[in-house]
Amino acid sequence: MGRRDLLPATLLALFGLGLHAALAVPDGRVLAGILPDTDSYARLIRVRELRDGAGWTDQVTPSLTAPEGLFLHGTLPLDVLILGPALALHAFGLPRDDAILWAGAVVCPVLHVAAALAAVWAARALLARRQASLLLICRQGTVRGEGFRARLLAGEVPPWLAPVPRPRDLAERARLFRVLPDPR
Repeated sequence: MGRRDLLPATLLALFGLGLHAALAVPDGRVLAGILPDTDSYARLIRVRELRDGAGWTDQVTPSLTAPEGLFLHGTLPLDVLILGPALALHAFGLPRDDAILWAGAVVCPVLHVAAALAAVWAARALLARRQASLLLICRQGTVRGEGFRARLLAGEVPPWLAPVPRPRDLAERARLFRVLPDPR
């Protein structure tokens, strides 16, 4: 991302983190160590078992649904993303189980923001590579929320788009923009 993309990327990151904070903090449950659902507890138990020496390829968590254990499929990548920071937090003095809880609470918002930034970066790269030069936004339909379309129709145009003059009859039905080339 170039310098001119820094402000939108920063705002996107702050929005993502704010969204997670608004969902997790209002009732204080996550801050008190209370998780929202049983899947969250199962994940933390699996990470704790990995930390305590369970096999990396074990997909059954024996401490859940005894005597067979609970089959957790496809969780190892996320488990590792939680376990790494948890081990670091424990090395800095946080109790082992608290370290797993806090690492799990922080990893998801960080991954959400990273995915959103990657999507913006990929979209810009695809537009540039495909040499898309125009963007047409229709005015028909109800505009809800504050998404990209709503902001464009409200006149908030990002610096990588330039409004294109259009005939009066089209102006009432749509807005047309030219995609500016990336200066890099």
